[in-house]
Amino acid sequence: MEKKKTLSGYAIVIATHGWIFVGKCDIDKNWCVITGAKTIRVWGTKRGIGELAENGPTERTKLDDGGVIRIPLASVVATLDTEESKWK
Repeated sequence: MEKKKTLSGYAIVIATHGWIFVGKCDIDKNWCVITGAKTIRVWGTKRGIGELAENGPTERTKLDDGGVIRIPLASVVATLDTEESKWK
């Protein structure tokens, strides 16, 4: 039996080609599934993406609704844990 890769929780997901999403992430075999996803179009930070992970969006951050996004696991560059409550 193949051991399941694990990632579960609210996170910022950096994908190939410059795509950056935030939402509830789950790894399902070879896919990263993000529910309640938002595309982070403009960071709006002074200290980079880590500031978003730590504090949530700023008044200058631009987010676009994404619904459910499925990214092939091979296309995930990095994830940053964040707290869902900071993104409300």
